[in-house]
Parts: sequence; structure tokens; C-alpha cells
Amino acid sequence: MRVSFIIPVYGNFPITKVCIESLEKTVSGIEYEIIIVDDASDEETRSKLLTLNRGNIRVIRNDTNSGYSHSNNVGARAAQGEILFLLNNDLELLSGWLEPMLRAFDKFEDLGIIGNIQHNAETSEIDHAGQYIDWDTELKHHRRANTQNPKRNPYTKVHAITGACCAIRKDLYQEIGELDEAYVNGCEDIDLCFRLLRRGFKVLVSNESIVKHWVSSTRGKTSINNERNFRLLQRKWKSEILQFASYKWPEFYLSHLRSNYKAFDLKLFKDAFPRWLTLTKSPSPTGLEVASLRSDNRERHWYSTLDELSDEDLKKKEYEGIIPNIKKLFDYHGLFLGKDESKGLWIREKASFTIPKGVLATSVTLFGDIAPADEKEEEQGKLGLLVSFNNLEKRVCYPLKDGKFEIKLDTVPYKSREDNYLEITLLGVSKTNAYAYLGRIFKNTTIVPQKIRNSLQKYREQSKNQRLRLHGLKLNDELALDFTLNPTSPTIFEFIKRYGNIGINVVGWFEGNLGIGESARLSAKTLKESSLGYNLTPCKLNCLASQSKNKYSEELSSENPYPINLFHVDPAQSLDIDHHHGEDLRKLRYNIAYWAWELPEFPDSWIKYFKPFDEIWVPSNFVRDSIATKSPLPVITMPHCIEFERPQGDFREQFNLPKDKFLFEFIYDLNSYQERKNPKAVIDAFRIAFSGSEIESDVGLVIKTHSADRNRVAYNELLNELKDIRNAYIIDKTLSREDVYKLLSCCDSYVSLHRSEGFGLSVAEAMYLKKPVISTAWSATTEYLTSENGCPVYLELVKIKKTQGPYQIGQIWANADVSHAAEYMRRLFADRTFAEGLGEQAAATVEKLFSAKRIAQLYEKRVKAISLWK
Repeated sequence: MRVSFIIPVYGNFPITKVCIESLEKTVSGIEYEIIIVDDASDEETRSKLLTLNRGNIRVIRNDTNSGYSHSNNVGARAAQGEILFLLNNDLELLSGWLEPMLRAFDKFEDLGIIGNIQHNAETSEIDHAGQYIDWDTELKHHRRANTQNPKRNPYTKVHAITGACCAIRKDLYQEIGELDEAYVNGCEDIDLCFRLLRRGFKVLVSNESIVKHWVSSTRGKTSINNERNFRLLQRKWKSEILQFASYKWPEFYLSHLRSNYKAFDLKLFKDAFPRWLTLTKSPSPTGLEVASLRSDNRERHWYSTLDELSDEDLKKKEYEGIIPNIKKLFDYHGLFLGKDESKGLWIREKASFTIPKGVLATSVTLFGDIAPADEKEEEQGKLGLLVSFNNLEKRVCYPLKDGKFEIKLDTVPYKSREDNYLEITLLGVSKTNAYAYLGRIFKNTTIVPQKIRNSLQKYREQSKNQRLRLHGLKLNDELALDFTLNPTSPTIFEFIKRYGNIGINVVGWFEGNLGIGESARLSAKTLKESSLGYNLTPCKLNCLASQSKNKYSEELSSENPYPINLFHVDPAQSLDIDHHHGEDLRKLRYNIAYWAWELPEFPDSWIKYFKPFDEIWVPSNFVRDSIATKSPLPVITMPHCIEFERPQGDFREQFNLPKDKFLFEFIYDLNSYQERKNPKAVIDAFRIAFSGSEIESDVGLVIKTHSADRNRVAYNELLNELKDIRNAYIIDKTLSREDVYKLLSCCDSYVSLHRSEGFGLSVAEAMYLKKPVISTAWSATTEYLTSENGCPVYLELVKIKKTQGPYQIGQIWANADVSHAAEYMRRLFADRTFAEGLGEQAAATVEKLFSAKRIAQLYEKRVKAISLWK
């Protein structure tokens, strides 16, 4: 048997009957069979199809609706013919359609598959004359005649043909693997053609064979399904698709150039013209690049529409490992302020924009306006713009009418892993720009007649150029740059924060039981309240303090996805960061150190530690003033946030503390240098206030410390100081932050007679818990503790007589007046109303100054400023 016609059917019996009747009328002189594959149609269709089951017509039924590919494969396996014709049931076969297709099998030994010309049955226009991959990687039907004389050129090579009407040898169909059933009613025919092309077979259209096609009347159109099919096709055949597209690009570019000659580019022309003339056979490099970028854009679209990825998920997937350079976000050049700044910026000749990698751009829109020319000769004439994206896509808009204009590039050749460049050229000003140039160079040249020099001077302001003002730039239909609101700093921070992956990698000892570990944790707490992205990176530098799991442990990650690093490390450890983390941690990022220093002068020997950073954050103005005088970098006060859930209840029993005494309390870490924290002054003040008094049995002193194992001498000194103190309670173990807050809630008054503090975290926390605090009236604590909300203690500034760790001999710190502190202790015990009032004021102050929301706003403002620097 020569031919087997395979016709899949799903419902719609009337058009199937027309197809069968037209087929029988147009087939003669050959041995053939017709195989109808009923793809689980309804019972009515099934019974009617069975009436056709006669002679050389067979009906095969699928148990379930399995789709176009499966039905054709079922029919092909049952077929007895040498040549398979795959036919849609919505065809009307015309006289003479079959013979030209059959002749091709005798003429071409390397014929893979052949299709024909299909007319839309409703309009009689050509609906299909082959399929091709266009320059933008879109799959398109060729919808015009392939030749004016089909008899002279009976066959045309194409990329693909539609499976609506095509023919292939049965043995080749089975050898090549049949139709791929991974596709669902679409693109399986294209996939089959590509497999044949890869094997070296021809894919042809018979120009003499014509049929009518009731387009998509069988299964209808399902756009999402089509997207899924083309996604599968692109992923499977990407290299072939890019090759096909690259060969179509020269034709597209030159045809575009004919109507937009101002878009001429010599490099692109040299690429396109010889390939259009077929003098060069290799694929166009520009065409390949454009096609690859279009393909990538389509993948992004599918991630969104088919995989339903959110913008945030898509951004994360797209830019994994990409860190935008925050110092170069949206660089622009060639734009100038006019006399009226609110009207936007003007262009002398060319302007350019850099859209950094890490900022997704699927479309670009420029907008502005053109003012009408006045009567001056130098302002007359038309204006327009040439817009170029990555020098791959160009749009000529000339002339533009006076008034507002908007130029939108809907799909740009965007490079996701590189910086992207937008260039705009002002058109219509070449003559006046030349006059302006001559006016500048001839101004004082006496060899040029004065009259000519005077006539050229009027062009120097380039008032014609200034008629066109650029108001802004949109990416993805969202405003990214606004040249009217703030022309000198036009970047819209909300846009770059959302699309530019703006956030902070906080690097610190999040599990460390020490002040600088809590500093890192407080940054994390602040960022949770902000709109900035954040990542918590465990610090790998050596940490002497004990470690314990906490609520941040599960969030720790070494990814570092954001362009800003915030390091919570001591200054002296700064040069070890690269050694422990590798250079990539800091590379291409904006690096900030969060330092606390407790003395009024920053050591000269530490100036070298600024080197790894771009700026310094500090918890108080006291620290800022100390560091800024020595710093080559910006030094910004960024306080700690003091906000946590206040413990409810009485926790004295938990810490073995008496319930019937007025408790004064002090908390410190022995690793923070006992001489600076100065617990001896607290003990002395308590001794002066209460020892031997009638109220001695009614008060108690609680000292909480830890790290005793590493500071045994200092710890023994502490124990020795407490020997003669009645009702002294020492807690010398590490507590969680929640337990620290509970312990603070147990006290009636908190006392810190420190010699100096960079912030005074425990002081602020006690104030937040509404405790009256007695504190040395010097260093950072004075920025929030005053006589209205606490008990500031007199002091004497003294020189350090013996070096204590980083606190060098000769530096200045404070000696608190223990007698003054003792007076406060007695008053707080005696006047509970006074004590309570101070506590209420203390909490109000801390809530106002150090709420997580307020500190988060400070973070956001600073990151915004960094992002907008140029």
C-alpha cells in the first residue's frame, strides 16, 4: 500500500465528514487507506464515526483523550502505507493537492517531511506556507506565497511545516521517534521537523499543493498551553532556534533601516549587509546575541506566567550570585540643567544611561516634552530622538510633535548578568550644534569677521536643544528616574530597592554571648522592621566569648546576596576579615564597619583598620566624635534599637533573689574589662549608702557577670570586694537575652558607674524596663540619660595610669563620685514615687529614641543616600 491518511478526531463530526468526503474525491490512482483516530470523543460523535468504518476507512478509538501527538502515533503504528499523511479533520482537500506532495518523495532522496499551502477557509487568504523562526526567536507562519510561479519553483525549504497537512515516510517517522507526546496539541510538529533537520533531511513546502483549513476549529486556541509547548520547544532546541533567528536578523535590520535611515550604525550594517546578499554564510554575531537575549526574556516571562514565580522569586532566581555595584546605580551622562530646573534636563547631542546588572529591565520608556519654538532663528526646526539599547535595538522618533512625548521600547535586548546601556541621540540639531561649536572657538579670533562672530554667538546657549526636555525614565512601566522632582538626584529609591536587590548582609557573632554579638543581633532586629532586604552571615573570626543558639540561629546564611556588608567586629580584627572569609565577601560590595569605642580619642595605631571599609557606623555621637577626627571615611551615628517584649511577672525566685528587699543591680561581662566597667564603684556606693544603717537589711546588691573562667584574677577581685557587703548576690553564669531581661525586671534600680561607655546597652535596656538608673554622667549614656529620666552621677575625668587592654595609659576616662551615687541610692529607696516617676520617663525616652521602627528609618535613609551617590 502506498499511502495511509491519519486523521485524529475529537468531536465535531460535521467537519470531519466534510474532510473525509473531500479526501475521497481528490484521491485517485493510488492504493490508500484512511485511519480515523477517535480521541475519546463523546458518544454521539463516536457512533457517527462508526458509520464511516467501511472499506478502506478504519476507525480506531482511544480510551482516554490523549491529544494530537498520541492519536497520530496510534494511527501511524496501525498504518500499512509506505507514506503517512497526517491530516487535521478541519481540512477541505482541493483537487490536485496530493500529487505534488507525492512527487517530492520520488524527487528528493533526503526528503524528511513535506507540507503544503493552506488557505484560511473563511478568508481565502494564505494562512500557512511554511513556518520559520524569526529574528526575535518567535515561531511564525509564512503567510504569503513562496514564489510567484509555483511550477518553476514547486518546492521551498523551510524551518518547519504544520502538522495540519504533511507527509513523511512511515519508516522514517518511526526511526525518528514519532511525535513527541510531551507536547500537548502544539509544537510537536515543529519538534519533529527540527529532529529531521538535525539528521540532515529536508523540510519542504509544496507550492503547488493547496488545501483549505478551518483554522483551529477543532480544539480551539489555548494560549497558556501554547506557551507551555513553546517553552518545551525552546529549551529542547535552543541552539537551533538561535541559529535560525540569527539568519533572519540581517533582513529585519536592513528593512528597518530603509524606513529609519537615522538608525544607521556602521558596525551593524557591516554585520547585516553581506549576509543579506549571501556573500557571508556564517550566522550573524549580532543576530545570535539579539536572539539569545530575546530567548532569555521569554524564559523570564515563562517563569512568571507558567511557574507563577513572584517578582521577588524571579529576581532571586535571575540574579543568584550577581551583586549590583551600589555606587554606580543608574549612572547617566550628557544631560544638563536648564534655567528652569523643574522642566527636566536637556541634551546637547547624546546622553547615556547605565542600568546595572541586578536590575531587571523588560521594557524601557523615556518621556518628556518639547516646547514650541519662538521667533528666534536659532530655535526653529524639528526635533527628535534616536534611542538605542545595548546598541542592538534602535528606535528613531523623528520628528516629534511639540508637547509631551513618550517613547517605549516594549521588549529590550536585556543582558541579565551584565550592565546594560541606553543611549539617546538628539536629532535635528547637527547644524545648530555646529554653529554653537564655531561660536565658542571663534569668540576671540580676530581673523573671523566680527559680524560672523556675533551671528554665531546666539547659538552658544543651544536654545533649540533646550526645547526638548527629558522628564524621566521608566523601567518595566515604573518610574526609575525623575528629572523634574529632583534633577540633580533623580533616582527613585523605591524602584532600585525593589528591583536592584538593595539590602544589607549583616556579618557578626549572632550566637556570641558578648556585647558585639548583641550589637549584630540588634542590627538584625532593626532590619526586620525595615523595607530593606537582609542576610545574616556568621562571622568566622575568632571569638573568645561563649556561644549559644538563639532565635537568629536558623536564619544564618553564608550567601551574602546584597550589595552592602555591615560588619560587627572590633576595629583590631578588621584586617583579618579577608583571611577568614575570603576576598569575595567584600569584593564589589559597599562595606560598612559597626564600631564601638569607649574613649574620647581613637588610637592612632588603629587608623590602618579603616582600610577594608567604605564607611563606619557607630552607636552614639560620643563614639562618632572620637572616630571621625581620625577617619578618612564617613562616620555615621546609627544607635542600637532597644525594643523587646517586657517580661511579665516576678522572676526573683528563678534567680534565687529575695522578694522582700529593694534590689540594686549591675550587669557586665568580664571580657569587657572590669576596670572600665568599674563594679568596684557600685559596691563602694552601696557600702556608703547602706552598710551599718538601720535599713541595711532592707536592701540588696545584685552583680551579674560571666566569662569568669577566662578572667579569674578579675573575678576573684570582684568576690573580694563583696566580702563585707551584707545581702550581696552574685550571678556568674551566661544567660539568654530573655533571661537577662527577666533579671533586669527583678531589680528596683539599675546602677552603672562605668568609666566610659560607647552606648551603654544595659543602661538603655533597664530604662526601657522602667527602672530608675544611676549612671556616670559621661560618655555615650549622657545622650539619653538625664536628670529628668535618671540619676546622672558627678564625675572627675582622669588619665589612665595603667594600660587595660586597648585602653592605653594617658587616655582619659571618668571616676564616678561614689558618694553622689550613694545619695541617689538612699533617695530611690526612700522615695518610691520619685523612683517610679524616673522609670516612667526613662521608658518614654528610650521608646522615642531607640524604637526599632525609628532606627530602621535611619538605616533606610542611609542606604538610600549611599545608593544615590554618583
